[in-house]
Amino acid sequence: MNATGQARRESSVFAGGTGLSAYFAGNPVAANLLMVLILVSGVAAGLRVAVEDYPEFDWRILTVTVVAPGSSPREVEEDIVRRVEEGVIGLGLIYLTVQSAYLVHGSQGSPTGSPL
Repeated sequence: MNATGQARRESSVFAGGTGLSAYFAGNPVAANLLMVLILVSGVAAGLRVAVEDYPEFDWRILTVTVVAPGSSPREVEEDIVRRVEEGVIGLGLIYLTVQSAYLVHGSQGSPTGSPL
């Protein structure tokens, strides 16, 4: 194929194309430079991202959840909440404990009503 045939084929491929896509289709060097720029920027940004093995969290709040199906609120208060509270207070540096018991109905396991 001669140079004229190749020029016709290339002009037919890019004929009528306007915009950014047509520009990069006609200029593969510019497209490759843009690709390299994006890759280098991604690597530079990836190296600057802070990675923590152990993320920070608030040590001042402790939540204990105990499920006791079939128990009455009184049983939960006397048997479970008091024992858990005594165990937590025994850890030391505990200034305040707040407890609540929920009466659960049905098989969903979600609390209904207000805390008892």
